Parts: sequence; structure tokens; C-alpha cells
Amino acid sequence: MSNPMPPTPPPTPIRVNKKLLLANSIGTAVAHVLNIVALIWVVQHLLSRIPADEYELLPIISSLVIFLPIAIDTFTSGIARFVTEAYVRKDFDRIVQITSTMFIVNIVVMVVLLAILSTLTWKLNYVLDIAPGRLGEARLMFSLLLMSSVLYLPSTPFAVGMHVRQRFLVLSGIALLGTLIRIILLFSLILGIGPDVLYVAIANCAANVFMQVGRVVCSMRMVPELRVKLGSFRMSVAKQILGFGAWSTVGRTAGAIRDGSDPILLNHLTDAIQVNSFHVGSLIERQFKAILSKVATPFEPVFTSLHVDDNDHRFGNAYLRVTRLILWVTTPPIIPLLVYRNELMGLYLKDALHKYPTVPDLLGVLTLGMPIMATNIPIWFVARARARIAAYSTNGLIVEVSNLALTLLLVYTLQIGAMGSALGTFISNVILCPILIWPLGCRLASVRVRDHASEMLLGLAPTTIIAALGEYSRLIWAPHSWLTLGASSVLLYALSIAVVVALMKPADRNDFKKTMNKLVGRFRG
Repeated sequence: MSNPMPPTPPPTPIRVNKKLLLANSIGTAVAHVLNIVALIWVVQHLLSRIPADEYELLPIISSLVIFLPIAIDTFTSGIARFVTEAYVRKDFDRIVQITSTMFIVNIVVMVVLLAILSTLTWKLNYVLDIAPGRLGEARLMFSLLLMSSVLYLPSTPFAVGMHVRQRFLVLSGIALLGTLIRIILLFSLILGIGPDVLYVAIANCAANVFMQVGRVVCSMRMVPELRVKLGSFRMSVAKQILGFGAWSTVGRTAGAIRDGSDPILLNHLTDAIQVNSFHVGSLIERQFKAILSKVATPFEPVFTSLHVDDNDHRFGNAYLRVTRLILWVTTPPIIPLLVYRNELMGLYLKDALHKYPTVPDLLGVLTLGMPIMATNIPIWFVARARARIAAYSTNGLIVEVSNLALTLLLVYTLQIGAMGSALGTFISNVILCPILIWPLGCRLASVRVRDHASEMLLGLAPTTIIAALGEYSRLIWAPHSWLTLGASSVLLYALSIAVVVALMKPADRNDFKKTMNKLVGRFRG
């Protein structure tokens, strides 16, 4: 009897690679910056050319679609986490079991969900306050935005390979191509046919379908075990992933309340002007969250790998450092937004500013809450890596239900419109996140609260110093053109980076110097 052939050597397990993490994050950010530039132009173009009740369809339907991932998340969120763990342990049979099991489960769920969503689309006017004559267009927009979301159910089990292998540069490339498709199609429709809010949904649907197909193709090439095999369905696997996903759904419910409830509440309790004001005032905050989430995503499999290594000291140090770095990277850009919010929105909205006068103040309030949002992301990654998302999701839900209650009080009882929505979000996060979310992150990462507080102070110091300096300088001289606004913003940003470098710890400063030297060397070469 001949000896069996030796197995093929498995791929190298996930390792912490600083260069790879940086490249992954930069690649992701580029795609989102392009998307933001296009979105800023589209919002300004449509606001000045279509009626307020037509533009209102975009924020209220987009907000309603945000709640769809709640139904999907239970069946998709745990796949990447458990496939990553199996890959690190070199348990490739388990990867096949996970893929086979969740594909079958998700196909069944997709059929049921499509039946429910078809009914919801037909009865859309019972859920949203839609202007007369806009119902048909609203149904079509809703259907288009739903289509790409439902596609995630059967395709996600095959699309996690780049996450597992830390090939986020490939993922960023797909996102960049999808963004270009969205921009080209959107501009072609709006400039070629005319301004219509429906074209935003068409372009988004086409780009999202392209990106998900691209993810599946590339992922299956990187991790061949992402395939369906007859006889590999395991009910125990389904129960484990669905149990993890159920608590992730609670967390996503909290996120959906935060991101989707404000426009819907304003739609029912106020008018189209307040809905559109909140949409424009929160435009930068929404994109900030999207960029931050994607740029930070490469750290998630690293935390999972560190958890598998069972090294609490290394895990805790990684958590503290990521918290500090994420603040240093994300807070300097918000300083010009805070300091020059009135000048920015005056130049951006032009004559439409008199129609939406509260937009600059909305921008300021929501921008102030961005650092809190930034510090919550590594806690979410830690909770997922430890498979302890129940506590995080529960606490997050408490924060957002409190936000919803406070928003109802400010909007319905006190009648302060869109500003009530912004204040509800800001106040609830400022009070409850330090009480409920941050201590939880310390417990899960096995670090002391005072060490976390020290990293927070170190991360926020540059923003506080330069924001105070910027407010003082604005009292003396304020920019009045795009050129002077851009120059002033760049100056504040450069000063922020200088303060960041001055406050860096030796290890961070060495990494920064190495990165800058390589960038300069490549530029000269």
C-alpha cells in the first residue's frame, strides 16, 4: 500500500504587519475620498435644482434601508470572524463547513426576506410620509437600494477571503473601481439627462453589485476552501455563527438607530427643510464614519489573531496603541470643520444657505462627537475578537435608545427640529460612552482604565490645542473665499500634525520617521 501524498503546506498565519496595515488603510481611504468629492458635488447640484420634497426622498429612503442590515447581520457578521479563526488554526475542513452551512442558511433567509421586502415596498407610503406624486419614484429607489443589500446574504460566505488573508489592498482596489463606476454613471445620468434623485440609487446599486461580485471572485481564489461541499452542512456551525450574529445584530440595531432614525423622525415630525438640513449638516459626519470604519477594518483580523495567540499583554498593548493612533489620524481633519464651519457652508450652499440656515451649527455639533465615535471602533474589534459582543451590543443599544428618547424630547416636545436630532446624538454619546463603552473595552482587552484614559488624553491633546488656537485666529481674521479657506484649513491641519509628532511616544515617532523617509525616497526615486 503506497503512502499518501503529504498535504500541501498551509498558508502563513496572520501576523501583525505595520506596513501592510498602513497600505491597507491608505488604499481604502483613497476610494472614500473620491466618493466624498463626488457626493459633495451631487448634493450641492441637486439641492439647487430640484424641489425640496423630491430631494427629501434621498435621506429618508436611505435611512430606511440602513435598517435592512439588521435582518441580514445575524446571518453574515460571524462568518469572517470564525473563518479567520479557523484559518489561523489551519483548520481548513472547518472553513468548508462554515461556507457550506451558511450558504444554505442564507439562501433560505434570502427567499423569506424578499417576500417581506416586496410587501414593504408596496406599502411604503404607510412607513414614510411621502409627498403626493412621489410614491412611484420612492418605491423604485427603495427597490434599487434593497437589491444590492439582499445580494450580501448568499454571497458573503464566499467573500471573506481578503479579510482572512489581510489582502485589504485588493479589497480597496475593488472599492476604488466600484467608486469610479458609481461616479461615472452618476455624472453621466445627471449631466446627460438631467437632475433627478433617482439616479443616485441607480448608480449606487450598480456599483455595489459590481463590488460584491469582485469580492467573491477574488476571495475564492485566495482561500480555495471557501466553497460548498455536499455533506459539509453542520447544524452546530450554524448555531455558533447565528448565536454570534444575533448579538452582532443587537449592535447593528444600535448603529441603525443612530444612523437611520433621525431623518425618519424628522420626516414625520417636521418638514422637508428640516430633513434636508440634517442630511446636509450630517454629510461629513456620515462619510467620516464610513471612512473610519473601512480604514480601521484591517486591524480586526489582527486582533483575532492576537486572541488566538492567547497573549493578553500583547493584545492589551495593541488595543491601547490602536486607540491612540486612531485619534491621531482622525481628529486633525475635523479641526478646520469646527473652526470654519460657517465659512465652509456659506461657500458651499451659496444662496441656498438662507433656506437651510441651521446647517453650519448642525455640522459643528455633529463634528464634536466624531472623536467619541473613533474610540468606539477598536472596542468593537476587541469584542468581536474575544467573541464577547453581547456586552458591547447591549451597552451600545442602551446608548442609542437613550439617544432616540432624547431626540424625541428635543424634536417633538421642544420643537427645535434638526438641531434637536444633532443634540440628542451628541449629548447621549458624551455622557454614556465613557460610562458604558470605554470601561467595557478595558475589561475585554485586559488593560487598566487609567492607562486607557492616558491614551485618550494623549490622542485628543493635539485637537484641543489647535482647535483653541484656530478659534482665536478666526476672531482676528476669517477666510471669505475657497482659496483662503483652503489655505487656512491646510495650515491648521499642518499644525495639528506637528503637535501630534511632538507628543508621540518614541516607538510611534520611529514608525512615523520610517514611513516619511520611505515616502520621500520613493518620491525622489
